[in-house]
Amino acid sequence: MITDAQLNGFRTMHAAFRTEFGRLATAYRAPRDAAHVQLLEEHLALALDILHAHHTHEDDNLWPFLISCSPASKPELDELEAEHEHLDPLITGSADRSRSMSARADSLQELHDFLNQHIDHEEAVAFPLMRRFFTPQDVENDRRKAMSEISRQRMPVVFGWIASCLDDDLFAAALAENPRVVRLLFRKFWWPKYQRRLSALYGSDVVVPAKALAPARSVVGAR
Repeated sequence: MITDAQLNGFRTMHAAFRTEFGRLATAYRAPRDAAHVQLLEEHLALALDILHAHHTHEDDNLWPFLISCSPASKPELDELEAEHEHLDPLITGSADRSRSMSARADSLQELHDFLNQHIDHEEAVAFPLMRRFFTPQDVENDRRKAMSEISRQRMPVVFGWIASCLDDDLFAAALAENPRVVRLLFRKFWWPKYQRRLSALYGSDVVVPAKALAPARSVVGAR
């Protein structure tokens, strides 16, 4: 059994998914130039790859585990898996470079809307089961798997993307879960660089957590 706070790792990833495809939908409607299009394509490919890994893990590992612990929950968990299948054509349409940017923006908006509904459903169904049946080691194993799927090379961009989607409290909790060296790298290097990427992607209107802008010394104390 785990506490609600121990599900914050799942919430942070969900927050990134809840936000980013809506941002991309808006940006795809009016790209500035060819360089902006290329950056959008690169960022979309990253976000879709992480989403695919997340859903594959749920379908192949998380849902079967929860069903084994609570067979009565199978119908609801099967519904969550079916929703992943509903997302597939929206993902395909969003990624299809043979389509116009405007058509892809429509697909991205549909993806954003349905994905938010799916995440609401998932958190209502799966989170209570996870709190009941997960152990702290299960949470840690899940975190390590997610980190391995991100890869070291992509970690600065993915950490920046996730941070840009969190409110202050969830940002502080997410950062505190990482080792001191990661917190320092994030504050001094990864976040400043991602802010430039964020501006290049979406302009200067994106609201980011105020705590992400705090001096590095405020969060790099001994753990």
